[in-house]
Amino acid sequence: MKIELTLGIVKSLRLDENPTGLNAKKTLITETNVGRARYILWDAHQKAPPGVGVRVSEKKTYILRRKVHGKSTMTTVGNVAERPAPPPV
Repeated sequence: MKIELTLGIVKSLRLDENPTGLNAKKTLITETNVGRARYILWDAHQKAPPGVGVRVSEKKTYILRRKVHGKSTMTTVGNVAERPAPPPV
């Protein structure tokens, strides 16, 4: 799913709740994540580099997905707890 990620949204992400969208107040709409399956939210902000997102599993991590020579790679940038917000673009 793609949404404009903010620090407040990133901090509110939980493994037992699966986000389904944003309401008019720009807060997450969630449903119960029964299997506690990990998920990825991609940043849809206009100034965000393509392929930047947050992976939610036991820990929340910033990730970067790129294609290099036709092969898709996903790199972990850092733990959300250690890096509270990505630098402004």
